[in-house]
Amino acid sequence: MNQAILIGNLGNDPELSYSRNGDPYTKFNIATNERDGKTNWHRIICFGKTAENCERYLKKGSKVAVLGRIEYGQYEDRDGITRYTTDIIAFNVEFLDTKTDNNNKHIPPTRYKKRFDDESDIPF
Repeated sequence: MNQAILIGNLGNDPELSYSRNGDPYTKFNIATNERDGKTNWHRIICFGKTAENCERYLKKGSKVAVLGRIEYGQYEDRDGITRYTTDIIAFNVEFLDTKTDNNNKHIPPTRYKKRFDDESDIPF
């Protein structure tokens, strides 16, 4: 099983890019903190609707929970030196920040609830 769960803050604004076949993706870094105060940085890669939502709603400093898999890679830089990479390919990104109103007062996060106007709308 290859699964990673991380909670941290974004170190940069996500920027949406598109693959050769037109699929959206984004990359951003998050910082996680160890109990001893050490900070670790992780590169997160998201695809599709998750990437679009991250680019739209997240910014540097946003707090997120990421569920994904670890992927290792390598490449050769301009000087011919082999560099190794570790990425988290995100399956799910949860936005953990609370919203603020126009006066910068925190509004607690709300959960989506479908409202049924009459009993005939209930799907069961």
